[in-house]
Amino acid sequence: MKLSIRLARAFSSCRGIENGPARACSKMRRVSGPLFPRASAGGVEDVLKSPPISRRLGRDAGRRNRLVDGRPMDEEAGKGGAGFAAGAASPSSFGPDWVEAVGWGVLELGPRGVVSWASPVAESVFGAGPGGLSGRHYTEILSPDSAQDFYGIFRRAYRSASPVAAKGLTVILAGGASKVVDVHASVVCGDSGEVRTVRGMVKEVVPEPTRAGLAALESPALQVCLLNGEGRVTFANAAWRKEDAAGSGLCDTEEGGDFLEALQRSHRSGRPSASDLEEGLRGVLSGRRSGYSLEYLCSWKDSPSWQSVTAHPLKEGGPEAGLLLVRRDVTERKLNQQELQTLYQALDASIDGLALLNPSGEFLYTNPAFAHIHGFEAPVDLAGKRWSDLYPPEEYTKLKDLVFPHLKRVGYWSGELRGRKQGGEDLYQSLSLTYVDRGRLLICSVRDVSEQKAHEEALRASEEAFRTIFEGVRDGIAVVDPEGLTIKAANKALGGLFGYASPDPLLGRPLLDLLAPEDRQGVVERASLARAGGQASVHRCSAIRADGSVIQVDCNGSFTVYRNREAFLLTLRDVTAEVRALSALEMSERRLRAFFEGAPDSIFIKDGSLRYVQGNPAMARLLGIPVEEIPGKSDIDLFGPEVGAHIQEADRRVLAGEALEEEAVKPVAGTLHYFHTVKVPIRDVDGRVAGLCGIARDVTDRRREQEALKESEARFRHIVESVPDCYFYVHDEEGRYKYISPNIQAMTGYTPEYFQGPHAPLATDHPMNAESDRISERCLREGVAPPPLRWEIRHKEGRKRIIEAYERPVLREGKVVEVYGLCQDITRRLEMEERLARYREMELAGRLTSKVAREVEEPIIALGVTVQALQRKLGSGSPADAYLDVMAEQVKRLSDLLRDLTDLGREDGASERESRRVDFLIREALDAVEWEFPGEGNRVRTGALGAGLRVRVNGPRIVRALVHVMGNALKFSPAESPVIVEAERAGGEAVIRVEDRGSGFPEGILERAFDPFVSASGKRAGLGLAIVLRTVEDHGGKVWIRGNEGSPGATVRISLPLAEEEGPRAPGRLEGEVRR
Repeated sequence: MKLSIRLARAFSSCRGIENGPARACSKMRRVSGPLFPRASAGGVEDVLKSPPISRRLGRDAGRRNRLVDGRPMDEEAGKGGAGFAAGAASPSSFGPDWVEAVGWGVLELGPRGVVSWASPVAESVFGAGPGGLSGRHYTEILSPDSAQDFYGIFRRAYRSASPVAAKGLTVILAGGASKVVDVHASVVCGDSGEVRTVRGMVKEVVPEPTRAGLAALESPALQVCLLNGEGRVTFANAAWRKEDAAGSGLCDTEEGGDFLEALQRSHRSGRPSASDLEEGLRGVLSGRRSGYSLEYLCSWKDSPSWQSVTAHPLKEGGPEAGLLLVRRDVTERKLNQQELQTLYQALDASIDGLALLNPSGEFLYTNPAFAHIHGFEAPVDLAGKRWSDLYPPEEYTKLKDLVFPHLKRVGYWSGELRGRKQGGEDLYQSLSLTYVDRGRLLICSVRDVSEQKAHEEALRASEEAFRTIFEGVRDGIAVVDPEGLTIKAANKALGGLFGYASPDPLLGRPLLDLLAPEDRQGVVERASLARAGGQASVHRCSAIRADGSVIQVDCNGSFTVYRNREAFLLTLRDVTAEVRALSALEMSERRLRAFFEGAPDSIFIKDGSLRYVQGNPAMARLLGIPVEEIPGKSDIDLFGPEVGAHIQEADRRVLAGEALEEEAVKPVAGTLHYFHTVKVPIRDVDGRVAGLCGIARDVTDRRREQEALKESEARFRHIVESVPDCYFYVHDEEGRYKYISPNIQAMTGYTPEYFQGPHAPLATDHPMNAESDRISERCLREGVAPPPLRWEIRHKEGRKRIIEAYERPVLREGKVVEVYGLCQDITRRLEMEERLARYREMELAGRLTSKVAREVEEPIIALGVTVQALQRKLGSGSPADAYLDVMAEQVKRLSDLLRDLTDLGREDGASERESRRVDFLIREALDAVEWEFPGEGNRVRTGALGAGLRVRVNGPRIVRALVHVMGNALKFSPAESPVIVEAERAGGEAVIRVEDRGSGFPEGILERAFDPFVSASGKRAGLGLAIVLRTVEDHGGKVWIRGNEGSPGATVRISLPLAEEEGPRAPGRLEGEVRR
């Protein structure tokens, strides 16, 4: 990209090169470049006839004299020179180029005749100082006649569209001095033919020098030599002779010497350029050439350089009068020319696509890579196309809206865009845009990054996978700078290893700061060994965590390359637990040895042949032999053939891989002893059984005690576990259970194992529980048995139960070490006591109400008959109708009240019950509701009614109980809200559900809803739900009432045992229910 920018700047500085010399950018050496032809005998005329730069860029020859559209040159006057690339140096800072080397001065004028720039030689010709001509009109520096002559020359150049030359023109300067000059003029025009730049080249004609005038040629900045018509040296100035002495000349120059013959000798000595100069000089001397110029390389010098020699015939007397040789050092120009040629060739050889565009988006130049990237075979295929054709519309809109504004502000932009190939397929490209020549030229550098994008995407996926592995590995990983051992990168595991939530606090920290001081030198030495190519072993050292604690880590590392730099890849693993385990193992081995030597039990080891390898002192004392005699013996040797064979038979099972525990009788010193023996196989590193290890304990006395204890424990366990509704438990002083009898599962729904581990408490928030806890803690703290205490707990199925506990502490040294307890479920007992009390109340009320009902039944019946008779006799329309209707309604209320009182005190026997379908009972109740509540029955909605479910009941009583429930639901519900009746099977029971959307039960009424004479409205007798409860419980069922969650109203559930089977009861009441 830098090559293309430098070359484009050189292009921009060569605008209009066909009519004048190039001016290079200030950031490059002054060059004539490969765009200029090699100087030849034609001199300036050949330059003026060189092909235009637009032809070099592949443009049509008819579009010469312009590269891009531009403003009139006179608009640029006073801005440091017109037509220069943006950022170029002021024209006055340019030194003489190869045109000035032969004495020509260059003028550039705007279309209005104002001098925009003048070379130093031109300023010297017109007698002006540096910058003295810029901004002046050409009529101000010439006399009127000379100005008219100049105007005629430039006009002819404009009309002919080619350079015009005039030789020997005498001009009179504004100050009155006259000079003889040669003039060459050319005009640079715009697209529409307007004059943009007038370029003139002037050269003062110097008459043949005389001896008196030779002193003027002694300028140290000019190498001059004069030859006469025979080619002999008549004069050479000091600068010429100095360069000859330095080796810059092609031959020796001696005054009076034959210069041509010296050139021949130099050619024969190995300087080919001497022959070319000789031939050229002879051509000028013979009149065949008007002049000659030669550039040659002084390769024979210590520091090779390029020299330029130009020969001009002296004007007076013709070529035979002599020649003027001017020699200049053009090394810098040649090097710049070669560099520009290299840069120009680099365009076509570049792998990046390069293009030069004008502000209209037309291509002025494209290299082959640019064409190939966009799917064209050659740059010529892009002729006539615009830059916008190479991008999709949305991408070009992005260029116009975002890129071009930035480009105008800054002058440079780079980024990625989506381009389009000739075939229509998309490609991703890296694009760089640069404005040059004050925005008149646009350099475009393109690189196809489609494959790179694909690779980047694959690399990104690979990096993500690597990052996942890097972050997910459990070992800490760090990338460490080998110079300062500072951490450059780390994974999350390393941060956690040192006690940080993330690895960020570790980045940039020296690794040694994280290690214990005594281990730092070892890490440095191993890092140096690994860097030198050695094999660094795993190093265990101590690391310091963020909280100051010390951990043990294993370090292992190797050298790698991280972000193009050498780095140390370090892996750290926390082995603190392993070190502690090894330490514990060593301690265990010491303890085991102490245990082996000091244990009171016999400990032994046998090999695969069942011979003793080792025995402890207790075994030796038991056998009555020294410890040293045990190795090598067998059980037959120690216990006799019969017992020994039995022992070896058991040992073979252990050698087969079985762990064995047994109690056996063995004779020791003529006495039989019971031994409890445990034997386990010993395996080698390959996992094969290589022997066995055993421990034998003499349990003769303990066995007798255990047998007695087992008999006592079996009797006690039988007693405890056979008691219904009770469970026995033992817990320590901290409340951890040691034993719980299996009966607890029936009481709580949880197995004993549940309570022997961490578990949620079963106690509810009943105030009774807190008081019982307080009393129990106080008594156990004092070491006394608490009184019987009660707790309310929640069964696994949600039911609440009341338990009563009896506890006795076991004291040891005045401290409670264990607590024995017995718990009994008294829920049913309390319910039975409550039910018994309620039955007694209801029985008393029933007897009273039955007697009252029988006493008033006949008067009420008589009163009802009388009212009906009066209504029939008086007929409708009687003035007494309203009074009779009130009397009839009140008589009906009294009849209903008598019926309720009778039902409340009624008792039926099993003979009155029969198997009835539940859905039929519900439908009978619905019919009764329709009769008792005219017009309200259609509000009752039925769902599933448990078709096929049968219960054994007194049908009329159950129907009456359902009518009470449905009637209450209709009475306390809004007129438009429905009452829902459903039935289903739940275990071994049929559950009937009646739900309403009424106002529900007032606060304090729900808990007493089943009590007699309790009414929500206060206007009724309050016997309905009491009758329902009495009827359902007489049939072995239950009744629940609960408020509706999230909505008004209440739900009543009635459960009755199924007639087909005896199954479990329906689930316990839910939260917020009242059950009777």
